[in-house]
Amino acid sequence: MLSAPILTFTTLWGATFARESYGMTPETAVFSMSVALAGFGLGLPSGGWASDRLGRRKPPLWAGAVLCLATWLIILYWPQPPLAAALILFFVNGLASGWVVTVFALAREVNPPRFGGSVVGFINMVGIGGVAVLQPLTGLVLDRLWDGTVIDGVRIYSDRTLREAFLMFPACSALALACCFFTRESHNRQVSA
Repeated sequence: MLSAPILTFTTLWGATFARESYGMTPETAVFSMSVALAGFGLGLPSGGWASDRLGRRKPPLWAGAVLCLATWLIILYWPQPPLAAALILFFVNGLASGWVVTVFALAREVNPPRFGGSVVGFINMVGIGGVAVLQPLTGLVLDRLWDGTVIDGVRIYSDRTLREAFLMFPACSALALACCFFTRESHNRQVSA
């Protein structure tokens, strides 16, 4: 639940949000989504590195969930931040979302080694499945909240509609944070035989 929101946002509706809600030009809006994805790309190895250095897997998960929750709330409730602030928010959200990578190592370490491949495959399936569910769910909510405005055959979603539909994103971050309470720490070693 940590990475699905940023992947849904950046690949489908983020540029629209940046244009409609933040007043960005189309080019800047698309660039801002690239900034978020660059953060995600850097978050993957930095999350793994941090968990290796700390000798624990859960702290990056906690930090990622808290940062994602905080940045989603700021993104959705700050009416029109300056461009630099918006880019920083998108980058930090992407970076923190990438820290989900520690789940793969943690899942291997708390399960018997003979199931290592299955466990990693299952975790990957859940992550991709989250995106596969969140994308159409977000579209469904947008359609339900849409006021009927069409320009040149294209549906136009209002700022309010986008912000309300995207409340699912901080909810996912909160769910990821809640899952941290029920996740066993491995201390970077195999704890299940």
